[in-house]
Amino acid sequence: LFITHLHGDHVFDIPFLLLDKLKREQNLTIYTSRWCKPRIKRLVRMAFPRQYFPIMMYKGIKFVTNFKDIYLDGMKIKRFKVKHGKMRPCFGYSFYVGEKIVSFTGDACLTDAVLEKAKESNYLISDCTLVKGNEKHMDSLKTLMDKKQYDLVLQITEDTKDSTNLFYR
Repeated sequence: LFITHLHGDHVFDIPFLLLDKLKREQNLTIYTSRWCKPRIKRLVRMAFPRQYFPIMMYKGIKFVTNFKDIYLDGMKIKRFKVKHGKMRPCFGYSFYVGEKIVSFTGDACLTDAVLEKAKESNYLISDCTLVKGNEKHMDSLKTLMDKKQYDLVLQITEDTKDSTNLFYR
């Protein structure tokens, strides 16, 4: 599980996921920042005060907090910083699969770092929730499309009739 940032729409379901993993005796690794880990634990304590210790002591649940590059199932994964208003820290992730790079920006405004990731990626998944961008969210991916030839770009929007836009080239 890769955490991009701690807004409720991204993390409020984590306590339920962890409880489910405990009950099913399944493993889960959570990749996040060291700043986010105690806040996730606090969220679990609020959601399930009586099950907090069994959940957090379960050996199948592991946090990985200090990393730039990790290797998982033959795939390299890099975390990169993004900007999402005043929320800190916020991350995107790039997955290096064979010769292809798939990057996910999470919620982010358009910055040089996002443009750089877009240039190096074969596939870009970007959460764009507004028709007109602001300091928290990107707007249309047309800016990125104009800068690079993409195999596929997925844009997720919330305030339009079209909830998902796929751009092929």
